[in-house]
Order: sequence, then structure tokens, then C-alpha cells
Amino acid sequence: MAAVELEVHGDVAEIVLNRPDKKNALRDEDWLLLRDVVGQAERSPARCVLFRGAGDSFCAGWDLSQADAAQVDARKTVGEIVNPALVAIRNLRLPTIAAASGACVGGGLGIAMACDVVLAAEDARFGSPFRNIGILLDSGGHHFLRERLGHYKASQLIYTGKLIDGREAHRIGLVCEVYPAARLLDEARAMAAGIAGGPTAAFVLSKKIMMSGADYKETLALEADGQAEIFATQDAAEGLRAFREKRKPTFIGR
Repeated sequence: MAAVELEVHGDVAEIVLNRPDKKNALRDEDWLLLRDVVGQAERSPARCVLFRGAGDSFCAGWDLSQADAAQVDARKTVGEIVNPALVAIRNLRLPTIAAASGACVGGGLGIAMACDVVLAAEDARFGSPFRNIGILLDSGGHHFLRERLGHYKASQLIYTGKLIDGREAHRIGLVCEVYPAARLLDEARAMAAGIAGGPTAAFVLSKKIMMSGADYKETLALEADGQAEIFATQDAAEGLRAFREKRKPTFIGR
């Protein structure tokens, strides 16, 4: 059984991190596989991608069980193996959701934070435990923690190694929603299905605009160009027609 698997259910693709006996910690070859599987999801008919972990954890990051500081080429491992997988997730043109339960730390935190929406189980554990083993937070953690929590709260988590549960992560704005663990996957799948059934061509452009880093004036221009593109789609025609006819639209993503 592969350490990373792709399941496509209609308009939703699920990328499953599948080493439950290791809390889905990923070896070098697994990170390379993750990048490839993300590419497969991009090329699939899916209109939304859901990331989840097998078992009761999301992902404990890079598998450190056999790491030796004297032998690991950290620049190569992080720069050429881990980071390309994370960039592939972040650059997925489709809407992405992470359903995080149990351990979501290190590279696992990076995978979740690279997604557009993060849903958490109450028992999830988020944070940067790197200080406990004397190494540096990576996997984009500095960027996402600073962006979502601000410098001070991000610094506290990095310097103390404190792990926070799903409720606290939701309270401080690190994740979008929190659910009991038994409901998390159902809620995530329902959201993914709802997104996949929407005007996903418009969502793709919204994602592109939000990730552009454009200022206000540039954003207005991107929105004008994007709206012109979207008004030419079948979904725009269907949505406007449904509005006039006072019925629910049926979108096809084109």
C-alpha cells in the first residue's frame, strides 16, 4: 500500500497520507510521491481536492526516526524533497481543503497550511515542536504562522514548542472550523462536495487573485479582467438564468 494515495470520487479528489502506524510521517520517497500525487489530482476531473490522514492523525511531518544530524543533507532534504511537494499543493489551481485530526505538526502543519481551507478535529494538535529537538521550523511554518497569527503569537509557538488543540487553533484563527473527531471527515467531505458543485472556474480565478499579492488597485484590475473571463462561461449563463427563473443553478465548472 502506497504512503500517499489518490482517491477520486466524482468531482472530489482525496489525497490520503497513509502511514497510520507512524502518524503519517513521510520519508523522503513519500514526499516525492506526494508531489506526484498532487499532479495527478490536478490532471483528474476533480473540482476540489481534500487532504486527509489515514487513521487518527493528519501528519507528523518528515519521518525523523532514522535522522542523524551528522549525516542528513538538510538543504537537499528540505529544499529539493519537502518544499517541492508543498509548493505543488499551494499552487494547485483547484480549491483545497485539509481535514486535520491528531498530530498536525512539522511538515504536516505545512501540508495543512498550504491548503485554502483547514478544518480541524477537537483533538488535533498544531504547533512547532522543533525547539524540543534543537532544529528549525520549516515547511513554510514561519510564513503561515506569521500571516495568520501575527509576529507575537507565532513567535510564542515557535519559541516554546507549545502544541494547541483544534478548539484553540480555531479560536485564534489558525483554522477555519473545528468539529468533534467523529464528525470531521463527514464535514470535510460535505464542504468539498459543496465547493465542487459550485462555479469552480470562478473559484480558480478567486484563488489566483488572492495568491497574487496584488494591492487594492491591482486587485480591482484583476477582478475586472477575471469577471470578463467568467461572464463568458457556461456557469455564468446558468447562474444568471437560474436567478431570473428563481431556481437553484446547476454548475459544471466551465
